[in-house]
Amino acid sequence: MRENHASRKIHEQAAALRGKPTAHAVQYNAANNGKQRNRSVPKQPRVATAPIVGDIVEKIGLEIIEGRLSSGSDLNSVALAKRFGTSRTPIREALMQLAEKGLVSIEPRRRPQVARLSVKAIRELYGIRRALHAYLSQAIVQHASDEELRELDACAHRLAEETRRLDDLHRVIVETEKYMAAELALCGNDLLIDVFDALAWRIQRMRRFSAVDIDLLRRLSTDRCRVTQAYRERNAVLAAALNDSMLAAVAQLAEANFNASMAKHGSV
Repeated sequence: MRENHASRKIHEQAAALRGKPTAHAVQYNAANNGKQRNRSVPKQPRVATAPIVGDIVEKIGLEIIEGRLSSGSDLNSVALAKRFGTSRTPIREALMQLAEKGLVSIEPRRRPQVARLSVKAIRELYGIRRALHAYLSQAIVQHASDEELRELDACAHRLAEETRRLDDLHRVIVETEKYMAAELALCGNDLLIDVFDALAWRIQRMRRFSAVDIDLLRRLSTDRCRVTQAYRERNAVLAAALNDSMLAAVAQLAEANFNASMAKHGSV
């Protein structure tokens, strides 16, 4: 009975949160030739550009991530210019930036569209993430100090406790983002961090197909604790295998939910 109540509660919270990046910002340091640089993981990636263009990129990008602009929808530059009270030039620049982030498709002699989602796109994204995490696991084992790995292990156990209780889905998401940011920061490879940053918008868009599954949430939180233990034991092979298993499970869920949404609504 308690599990059924928890399940209903979590799914209600999921309906409210699905597709919405959290407002939580995580500060972390990444080693860069012996120096430290501050980075953050905001609720949505920021854009270093002219203010009006950056504002347009973030607002349209969030609408795509949340599904308010559906896959394949036309993006009329004239209508968007009127909406944002600007000329078409900033609109075109914003759409080009969104195309670089994988959210918009721009083809010659055709109106820009929201990039279409597909099973192929899901498989490609998670395939890349799985390959990157294999490298990430090795880099962490080689680079991170014992103290840093103890802190990451503590972060994983805090997340596991939050997931075990499942009182607040938003808090679970926040703790998950804390863990992922802390893990990435330990790799000591700025280029790898930049690659993950470049995928951030695509990853957030796929989030709404990773509907909450209580058993999977708990399995993932347990596996993260096993990953951090493998890091502390300097076992890169085991850590990589566990990370790969987690991403494979999430990819399978995202693909199943995408197919179910297409079967029910005909679009996403």
